[in-house]
Amino acid sequence: MSLLGRALSRYLKGIDRWLARAVKMAGRCASDAEALDLASRFERDTLVLLNEMRAMVGPKDKAVVDEITREEQAHLVTLAEARRNLKG
Repeated sequence: MSLLGRALSRYLKGIDRWLARAVKMAGRCASDAEALDLASRFERDTLVLLNEMRAMVGPKDKAVVDEITREEQAHLVTLAEARRNLKG
């Protein structure tokens, strides 16, 4: 298994715990703004993970990580727009 495959495997094994934590935390949000802030934190955490993963993989796999990173960045833009719309 490639380095990226091993890293993804470890990530996916932990995703259940991460999702359970996220659902629990989301249930405690007292407002839409708080929920959007929480979602933004999770997206930023994912970007940190992807950045670390990118440093560990070869050129071929970097393209995959870069594509996922762009998707996560787009999610952050969407969340930021939603947060701004709450204020306006």
